[in-house]
Amino acid sequence: MEPDYLWGCPDDFVPPDVAAFGKRYVKRWQASAKKLRTYDFWRQLFYSAALTRFEWVNLPHGIDARYLELLLLGWGAAAATRRGEGEIIPYWVGRCSMNGNRDLYNNPNAITMISPNGVTQRRHANWWVSHAGSNGHERKSRIMRPNACICWDNMMRLPILPQLDLFAQRLAEMDTTIDQHSMALRVPYIIGVEEGGEKNAEALYNRIAAGEGAVYYYRGGPAAVPIQVLTTMPAAAYAGDKLLNDQGKLISRAYTFLGIDNNAAAEKKERVQTAETLANNEQFMMQRMSAMRPRQEFLQKCRDILGGPWWDTEVKWAVPHVEEMQQAVQGFEASSPSASFSYGSGDQATVWS
Repeated sequence: MEPDYLWGCPDDFVPPDVAAFGKRYVKRWQASAKKLRTYDFWRQLFYSAALTRFEWVNLPHGIDARYLELLLLGWGAAAATRRGEGEIIPYWVGRCSMNGNRDLYNNPNAITMISPNGVTQRRHANWWVSHAGSNGHERKSRIMRPNACICWDNMMRLPILPQLDLFAQRLAEMDTTIDQHSMALRVPYIIGVEEGGEKNAEALYNRIAAGEGAVYYYRGGPAAVPIQVLTTMPAAAYAGDKLLNDQGKLISRAYTFLGIDNNAAAEKKERVQTAETLANNEQFMMQRMSAMRPRQEFLQKCRDILGGPWWDTEVKWAVPHVEEMQQAVQGFEASSPSASFSYGSGDQATVWS
């Protein structure tokens, strides 16, 4: 059964505990709820883009790629380790907190892995010394291999969630301003009537609101009613189109931050030259590298430390960049001379938008 609010009943948008405070409070609540929904729209847009940037191939059984990316997005780091011998799910990933001192390169040594259901495990992400078996008369020390691998979200090792929230807040504020400008363009009618003339004025306005091409009246009838239009904002002061253009630039900046190609020339209807399409790509290609390199290093550590199925695991961008696709095709052509692909070269190569 679908919820009632999907049918658009306005009463369902106002909870009873809000309506109990009166109409003025309801109007303020509706404005606040609308702004919150607008912010939530932009936040969900960027969150979805951030979570689906990468494709993990052949992850070990029991590891959820979506949950791994969710940890990296919200916490900036996650760790993978082996469970106990004979477990049905031999490997798992979870949120990790750093314990103790760090090494010479500011890498954590000991970590505590935490799962949503309350399971915690203390692991070591670096070589460590075990004193198991020591007593008051004899001290036994052994150098142990690391048993966990840490994956960082980016080279800065910081979560990007606050930055995405900032983009969502700014875009929501701009949406609110656009709504205010649109509301200011509404031109309310001011109709002055004498006592007993409300019916004639109402009939005249109903015909105007209905868009009738001609209004017929008796002399001294509705047309004798004076009508004025209250102009709340001159057309020259409307800035909604400029704000929408600024929104597009801000969205492009957010996608660049995420390492997602957002070429402004893609809006053109004609063919776009490759040189123009690939110009100034360094800014988001560096962002792509900042996000990809820690994941690749994580997989290499998993192969060296955990072994097993991690040797077949790969990570790649879910949507390759145009330049990356061309490099892949060129590599395929070099390995297969008989292949027939034609992308052109230099400024003559074209990309259809």
